[in-house]
Amino acid sequence: MPNELKIIGAIDSHDTLLRVLKESKPCRILDAPAGSGVLAEHLKKWGFDVHCADIDPGNFKLDGVPLTPADLNRGLDLPDASFDAVVCANGVHRLFNLRRCFEEFSRVLVPDGTLWINVNNYASIDRRLRFLLYGSLDNAVNDARCNQTTDAPEANVRLATHVPHIINQLEEAGFEMVSIRPAAVRPINRLLTPIAWLLWLVSFLIPPRSWKRSRIHWTRCRGVLPGGRYLLIEARKIKD
Repeated sequence: MPNELKIIGAIDSHDTLLRVLKESKPCRILDAPAGSGVLAEHLKKWGFDVHCADIDPGNFKLDGVPLTPADLNRGLDLPDASFDAVVCANGVHRLFNLRRCFEEFSRVLVPDGTLWINVNNYASIDRRLRFLLYGSLDNAVNDARCNQTTDAPEANVRLATHVPHIINQLEEAGFEMVSIRPAAVRPINRLLTPIAWLLWLVSFLIPPRSWKRSRIHWTRCRGVLPGGRYLLIEARKIKD
């Protein structure tokens, strides 16, 4: 891989995503946001017909793959039902209009198309304990210098996006949840697993009316609560 193709995020943030994509059947796939093209290079190598989109075309370094400039907060200049799958890696926490982004992903997907979302896990046991101690979930969210290469304000948003919000917006956009897998699992996550399972048991005390609203089924699952620094969400576009 060329040196200039760099992951925007932790170096191991794509580990689960890459394994899942490598085991998937090659198809027409949209990589958005594409960053420098680090994920698209793998997809191309594995036989996918890959198209990329990103708000910062100047950061894209991969030759031979089409790129559409796009602000995912506002829309995609791509035809309806033009992809079998969409992958959104390390991007949703940089959006202020998540609903529009998911609606656009739904629009460009065929019925039963797959959406993979790789995103920071702000609900893992270590992040929950960190909030008790520090009053914040992540140093990167607090860092005013954590910017993209472009000065566009839309490209420099950074939010601690939570699992219930993501799921609610996915369902409103016409998706159904399939799974959540852990990614970038660190020693601290394994060390704190007994506390995570204790919280899993305590979650049964949450009133039933709160389970759906707070998405407790998912926020306490193995991919989130013991979890890792990142998580991989798989969703499917519901047939029209």
